[in-house]
Amino acid sequence: MSPLRTIQHLRGERAWQGCKGEGNAANYRWFDTTVRSILQHEVYIGNLVAQRQTHIFKVGKSFVRPREEWVVVEDVFEPIVERELWERVQESFANPTRSRKRTGKASIFSGMVFCDTCNRRISFVPERAEKIYVGSCVEYRKIGRQGCTPHRIYEQDLHDAVLKDIREWAKLALKDEKAVLDKVMEHENRNKTDAGTVIEKKFSLEKRLGEVEKVIAKLYEDYALGKAGADEIDLLLPKYRKEQGELKAQLALFEEESSEQRETAQNAEKWVALIRKYSDLQELTAGIIRELITKIYVGDVRKVGGEKVQSIEIHYRFIGSLPDGAGK
Repeated sequence: MSPLRTIQHLRGERAWQGCKGEGNAANYRWFDTTVRSILQHEVYIGNLVAQRQTHIFKVGKSFVRPREEWVVVEDVFEPIVERELWERVQESFANPTRSRKRTGKASIFSGMVFCDTCNRRISFVPERAEKIYVGSCVEYRKIGRQGCTPHRIYEQDLHDAVLKDIREWAKLALKDEKAVLDKVMEHENRNKTDAGTVIEKKFSLEKRLGEVEKVIAKLYEDYALGKAGADEIDLLLPKYRKEQGELKAQLALFEEESSEQRETAQNAEKWVALIRKYSDLQELTAGIIRELITKIYVGDVRKVGGEKVQSIEIHYRFIGSLPDGAGK
């Protein structure tokens, strides 16, 4: 055994056999698993993560616990990576890309496009000697129409449609930022109660809660001063306590909705600031797609008025989908 390996063995380094000798470049090579582990560690966004592993002393091995058993305390350290960037990296791990055999490169849409019927992936395969790539639902390709329909789309057509949508929104964001924010908020609040009605209802609830709490306080005061008997208190107090609880629960829902509204507005502002940089975008790349978009849903080809149409639903980061185009 060489002196170097003997030192490593004495130190308790179990992988000492893998050493290629001092000065060998192979000793300093970063493996994919190591880089992935670093990129997935929450300490870089300021979180303390404990009890990730359990150690079995008899065999001298450690095992990773299920994530639900971890202890995570947020915002313990000063982050060195933005949370949004970190989350984007985790999304890329959840939707891995696959390289094409001949070119060795993955599609720029790899892991991002899904069937709007069965929610399975749309995968792109070569047609005409690798020059043209066509996407289709993997469920359809696997078991035919018993599983789903083709959802066939040319990669170049998808590229052009997504590029056009990004550029239109980006140009509008540069020209009239308020108009874009209004469109986003209108879409997000399309199924919610009018803001004026919400404020009026909340004010009414707060007023009634104040009245009920005054009544409860008066009942206790009358009982303490001997103006009300125990039977009267037992009869009235439960009724007002119940109403008090119901009013507080309704107000809590209004507060939650207000918090969601504020978060929606903040996300809309983030999205506008992000997309306005791409008004002159000429070509899509995988990086740009993952920066701006979380998912793309492709519909099946259908005929409307004798013409073939196909829906493409783009889910943008921060705000989700916007069914109406920027020009509408």
